[in-house]
Amino acid sequence: MALWLLGDSEAVRKCLQCSELDFQDYVAGRKEPSCIEFDRLVALIVREQGILLANQREGLRQRRERRKIRKAKITRSMND
Repeated sequence: MALWLLGDSEAVRKCLQCSELDFQDYVAGRKEPSCIEFDRLVALIVREQGILLANQREGLRQRRERRKIRKAKITRSMND
């Protein structure tokens, strides 16, 4: 999931602060990350999902605002 969120395996590896070999083993499922690395991974996922949610909320807010403006224009034109 972290790879999907960031789109860059090197960025994920750097966030985990692990070696390239360890990271390759994690991705391949040959080895589990340490508790500290797992905590970093979870924090990364939570942070990135928070950014996605904030962007989605902003997009919804903008759409609602545009819809509100369009409704107001339609209502005004119907009253004229």
